[in-house]
Amino acid sequence: MDYSLKKREQKYRPRPFPERIVHTGASVVLEPLSVAHVDDLWVAASGSDSSFDYLRYGPFPTVEALRKNVEELSARDHQPFWAVRDTDSKTVRGWLSLCDIYPEDAAIEIGSIWFSPQMQRSRCSTEAVFLLMRHAMDDLDYQRLVWRCCVHNLPSFRAAQRYGFVHEGV
Repeated sequence: MDYSLKKREQKYRPRPFPERIVHTGASVVLEPLSVAHVDDLWVAASGSDSSFDYLRYGPFPTVEALRKNVEELSARDHQPFWAVRDTDSKTVRGWLSLCDIYPEDAAIEIGSIWFSPQMQRSRCSTEAVFLLMRHAMDDLDYQRLVWRCCVHNLPSFRAAQRYGFVHEGV
């Protein structure tokens, strides 16, 4: 088999679907999201309604509303979510997911990110995103990683630039 054909076959082979496994870093631990995280998330979300401005869900008027949302997110077969636990405080302060997963095309997206105000623009948020980027690209060998955000969400746009994403259009 010639080298170019072998490279083409490697490039177009389906990638594995991400499993809900723990990812450990220096500042955070990513744990598969579950209702066990609701109490910490409720504390982190309280008083931070504007942190949900660009998401399809939230803010949550009650802990039960948050619990129902976490149950729904954690049950998605097509979109694994992780809770982000700060290793210093030992508390969960946000979540993120891998979504729009196309194993046949080796394309995947990091999305549905909610980081509490205490976590935004911190070492913890940077490492949480890095851990999933590394997992998608290095462990699972996806070739395309996408970060999509609302055009009005400038903090998310700036974060994507910091992580090395290239703007492709609106």
